[in-house]
Amino acid sequence: MFTVVDRERIADRLIQRGREASRVDAGAYVGSSEIGGVRWSDIDLAFAVDDTVPIQTVLDGWTISLLSHSGVVELLHHLVGPVVSRVFLFPRMLQVGLSVAPPAEFMSHGPRFRPLFGLRRWTTPGWA
Repeated sequence: MFTVVDRERIADRLIQRGREASRVDAGAYVGSSEIGGVRWSDIDLAFAVDDTVPIQTVLDGWTISLLSHSGVVELLHHLVGPVVSRVFLFPRMLQVGLSVAPPAEFMSHGPRFRPLFGLRRWTTPGWA
């Protein structure tokens, strides 16, 4: 099984990649790992992608990169409206969920949403 250190290391890498990506406008933790770091929590991250780029293109790039790592497999591809999510299984049974959305759809839908970067530049009411 994965360790908390494994999970934090992988989450940090994914968040840093989002921060550095020119086409990613914002990122947030979503899900159980956000609310207390439960020992066996998976990683769930959401990213807002610049309106000028198809979100599928951005997620496909991330997918190619993740699948190039030994032992990573794609488990699920899910589309809900304009939001695309993919779930990956990393070695040692760590599940990682990545969701990408256009900025207008990137918002909190519940208590398990913690902004990480990029949201300060938006002032639209209702945004987390």
